[in-house]
Amino acid sequence: MRTKWRRLLAIILFAPVIFLVMVNIHEIGHTLLARALGDEDAVYYLYREFDTDKACFGCNIYNPRKLTAFENTLVTVAGVLSSQLVVLGLLWLWSRRTRHPGHHYLMVTAIIIFASDVPFQVFRGIRADVASQTGLVRVDLADFLYILHRTLALPVDAGKIGLLLVAAAYCLWLFRAVRSRLKRPRSMSAGELDAVDAG
Repeated sequence: MRTKWRRLLAIILFAPVIFLVMVNIHEIGHTLLARALGDEDAVYYLYREFDTDKACFGCNIYNPRKLTAFENTLVTVAGVLSSQLVVLGLLWLWSRRTRHPGHHYLMVTAIIIFASDVPFQVFRGIRADVASQTGLVRVDLADFLYILHRTLALPVDAGKIGLLLVAAAYCLWLFRAVRSRLKRPRSMSAGELDAVDAG
């Protein structure tokens, strides 16, 4: 019982930190790709106040006019792709362990928080009135759909359905990947094997 409470306390303490790291990695992903594609002035701020009495934590600023439509499309999805690269990296690290990690609950917490970027961004993109947009509104997947609609004449509704299907398939795959790792038998350490032999 005490172990469960310790685990719960660890999750409560670490979850906000993991969330802040995820948000900042997302925004840094936008900024780095914008710079790589030609906007040398693209910049990331951990915190910034604006003249309009607004402020942002983990914000990126780049100039879409310096990029082509295709480059802007890449920059709009760079944030969510960055957060999902972390998810894939965590899954890879988890699979490389020869022994079931003792602190797998923190690994699962990190994976869930980073993976939550996908449904959150998809929800925002689907909820946006993309058909009425006249330019980029800095809502990642709404801008992604807007660019595809303007450049490829992709119907907005078809784009939203496509986003839902891709996100659902990814989340299902991720759920199965995490579940398979949780079900993997925990192999014993050398000390545990000695204790069994001595018994």
